[in-house]
Amino acid sequence: MTLPLVFAFVVAALSAAIITPLVIRGAKRWHLLDSPDDTRHLHDRPVPRLGGVAVFIATMLGIVSALLFSPARSALTPAWHNFAIALVLGGSVLFGAGLIDDIRRIRPVAKIVAQCIAALIVAKLGFRIEILGIGSSVLHLGWLSIPLTILWIVAVTNAFNLIDGLDGLATGIAVVALSTVFAAATVLGNLEVATVSLVLIGALLGFIRYNFS
Repeated sequence: MTLPLVFAFVVAALSAAIITPLVIRGAKRWHLLDSPDDTRHLHDRPVPRLGGVAVFIATMLGIVSALLFSPARSALTPAWHNFAIALVLGGSVLFGAGLIDDIRRIRPVAKIVAQCIAALIVAKLGFRIEILGIGSSVLHLGWLSIPLTILWIVAVTNAFNLIDGLDGLATGIAVVALSTVFAAATVLGNLEVATVSLVLIGALLGFIRYNFS
């Protein structure tokens, strides 16, 4: 693991640890709380809704630090450039929809539309599922790559939304999943995915101490 990656991880973790208490205070002040119920919100007391604000900001700060302090930043590849744009634009759309939902609550259809827009941005910028391995065979998807990528991103997004009813559950599962992605990306030499995965792990670890059940 290179020094810039470690630095980006630390920046994300510390940022989340510092920002999360500020977000908690703001949520309590503005009464943006999820009350316990007998269905999905299995808390013993009302909890703040805006945890995603801290994670999003910390992740972006970690990615920026990785880019600024990388010794090879003068030779950033076009793939890195497109990846960063896709991440910022798509992530911002999802973050904006989630923030509005936390503050005002929006209809499920509106959330699905926002998720599809974010996924379409990522797919149009070139990050999509183009090949499927089926046993020893390889299937090239062609024009189906864009709708399949959108479906995949929306499905994964909502999978995490549906398990986000118990403190620490979605965060813990995300850390485990991202650790696997980071390991695979490192083995494959995919610097972009490895960097973002490690930064997001750092942001989640900085946040999770305030998110334990």
